[in-house]
Amino acid sequence: MINRPEPVNVVIRKMELRNVVLEGIPPLDVLSLATEVEKKMQEICEQRNMYDSLKLALLAALYFAGMAYSRTDKSDKKDRADEKQIDNAIEKLTFALNSLPLK
Repeated sequence: MINRPEPVNVVIRKMELRNVVLEGIPPLDVLSLATEVEKKMQEICEQRNMYDSLKLALLAALYFAGMAYSRTDKSDKKDRADEKQIDNAIEKLTFALNSLPLK
């Protein structure tokens, strides 16, 4: 039996979105994400004195996409740094093993 996510209804800026399913994200977290989107759109609205919901939604989407990109970029940099440390450790261990006298 496949466990399918349960759809939820969310409201963002007085617009109802029905049967929202985000793959791999539980319904309560979907509701929480909708709240975060609502807050970000309100923040942008106040900062820019902008009331066009489509533009607010696009700017909020860009903001969250930028956050995801930044996390991925940082993760990739950390992975490369970790790989370099591992490569250096392997190189040092190989050198040390090769320096041991053979019996």
